[in-house]
Amino acid sequence: MRRLAPLLRAPLCALLLAFAGCGGPTEVVGSVAIGEPFELRLGETVVVRDRQFSLAVLAVLEDSRCPTDALIVCVWEGRVRLRLATAPLTGDQAFHEIHLGDEPNVVTLGDLRLRLLEVLPAARLDRIPDREYRARFELTVAP
Repeated sequence: MRRLAPLLRAPLCALLLAFAGCGGPTEVVGSVAIGEPFELRLGETVVVRDRQFSLAVLAVLEDSRCPTDALIVCVWEGRVRLRLATAPLTGDQAFHEIHLGDEPNVVTLGDLRLRLLEVLPAARLDRIPDREYRARFELTVAP
């Protein structure tokens, strides 16, 4: 986004202000299209093209996945829970929780469905720093 048209500047500023109080600073990193997978790191925000809202990954609430570097046998694959925020250009910010490893790995956002496809890096024995987490998502039109 080298140069935003004047009509886009105000809505983008509104989105940034909306996320300012959501539990940590977020950075707008671009825009995403419906139907195309995209990746976000913690603290990153994207604007959804052709829709009037943005999406941010705020926190990893839980990561109980079975470590791939352990010499153990897990009886359960575990799960990852993420806290998300959406902010329409007009209206209040909303918070959502999405899981991978158990349901729900889909969140309904109006006429769209957000699916969590993958969380990286793979689980390991040592604690994963927040800056290393990346989540892959896909937005589709709800049936």
